[in-house]
Amino acid sequence: MLIHQATVLLSGGLDSTAALLWARTQYREVHAVLFDYGQPNRDQELTAAARACTRLGITRSMHALGDAFPRTRGILAKVEDHDGRDDGSSPAIVPGRNALFAVSASAHGSVRFPNGNMALVMGCNGQDAKRFPDCHPVAMLRLGEMLRVCIAREIQMVTPWIDRTKEQMLRTFVGDAEATDILLNSWSCYRDVGPCGRCSACVLRNEAIVKVGLADRCMPIKMHGGDPARDRAGG
Repeated sequence: MLIHQATVLLSGGLDSTAALLWARTQYREVHAVLFDYGQPNRDQELTAAARACTRLGITRSMHALGDAFPRTRGILAKVEDHDGRDDGSSPAIVPGRNALFAVSASAHGSVRFPNGNMALVMGCNGQDAKRFPDCHPVAMLRLGEMLRVCIAREIQMVTPWIDRTKEQMLRTFVGDAEATDILLNSWSCYRDVGPCGRCSACVLRNEAIVKVGLADRCMPIKMHGGDPARDRAGG
């Protein structure tokens, strides 16, 4: 099955940014879909995602999901410090998040690419698959089957890191200065003020970066244009 166009689900974090970098080497046309779903790190995350797209010359669209998720679970309720575990459910889980993201991204991608086969690229990796059920290979397989039926076109679910750790994922780009710089400037921290260095996103990111012998360049960044009143107030 030949596929020349891809929609990438881009959060602005390490894994999805790596997926974006990978996709641009595999497909002729790439479009990134970003979501504002009330995440605590919204400003930092979405700004990092937009910056990566701009540097790579990749088109993007951002969509608000409003009250699509319960605000009493996972990071939408409270960001916990990393518990050191590598199995069992993560306290950061937002129920059904990837499933809803996949459906919405596929719908928007189908408008962007109205003809031909399309890939939906997600940055789920082997480490996250152990603690997030909606990152598990079985979940990805079933989501792909559902999308093909519900959207009535050939959509291939692609997860390039599903059998790799974050360290292995990063090593894919060692030697590519531009790609490495973009990855090290991505945003992973779950908290609105960070990087905190304590949440699971920070801890696992830092472990991977140290193991490949790199130094993180992630710094707080201010988002402009999302809230005119806030921008005028300098917040």
